[in-house]
Amino acid sequence: MGRLLGFDADQMAMALGLAATRAAGLKAQFGTMGKPYNAGLAASAGVEAAQLIAAGFQSNPDALDGELGFGATHHGAGNTAAALEGLGQVWHVEGLSHKFHACCHGLHAALEAARMLDLAAPEIAALTVRTHPRWMSVCNQIAPSTGLGAKFSYRTVLAMQALGKDTAQLESYSDASCADPRLVTLRDRIHVEADDTLSETEAHVSLLRRDGKRFEASHDLQAPVDYTDRQTRLLQKAAALLGTDTATEVWSVLQGEAAVSDFTRHF
Repeated sequence: MGRLLGFDADQMAMALGLAATRAAGLKAQFGTMGKPYNAGLAASAGVEAAQLIAAGFQSNPDALDGELGFGATHHGAGNTAAALEGLGQVWHVEGLSHKFHACCHGLHAALEAARMLDLAAPEIAALTVRTHPRWMSVCNQIAPSTGLGAKFSYRTVLAMQALGKDTAQLESYSDASCADPRLVTLRDRIHVEADDTLSETEAHVSLLRRDGKRFEASHDLQAPVDYTDRQTRLLQKAAALLGTDTATEVWSVLQGEAAVSDFTRHF
């Protein structure tokens, strides 16, 4: 198809990259439009499947755990019991966490720890982040030039936070933000280190202020979050992404105060 559209070599390479991520959801797309596209494809597939069944489309109902189904071809034949272990007894929803920031999950613990320090750009002499080693190759872009790249950069998101930018807002992650001289200067005073004593959900932030005082804070994303605080922050982020009216409608449905049909009529 790329040849029919007259693609050059760069366009063809990008098209192949998207085709590859559609098949498997590749981490290589992190920092590009291909990353959120992975999640979008999963959501799109679910919606499309439901609509097809509603229209009378038929499918093999045993395709998950039946012969030559998803389990046999992706998890290995004979391992069904292990895959279903704890079904009906272990509820993963109890460990559900929320992304309060519009960036990579690996950055959230550091952002939450930094919130405790009340960062203000003019006061920062140096800022050091310690994180689990796995995140060093995922979200430690040193100096991204694009808003998408900023979503995978400790130095950039922490500089944004210190400059008063709302890290829950999509609009905060822009090419212009990455080129802001204030952000570039501050980013160079932020250092990231791997620490294998921390879990994947933990981060430690150390702030050295210009007056010589040092402050430190740690955060673990597994730590309980007060329900009222969780609700407030979720609604704030939903409003930033969907608009206040739509976010309010969705919340009403989730709370059982409105019917799903009241919301879906918009679509």
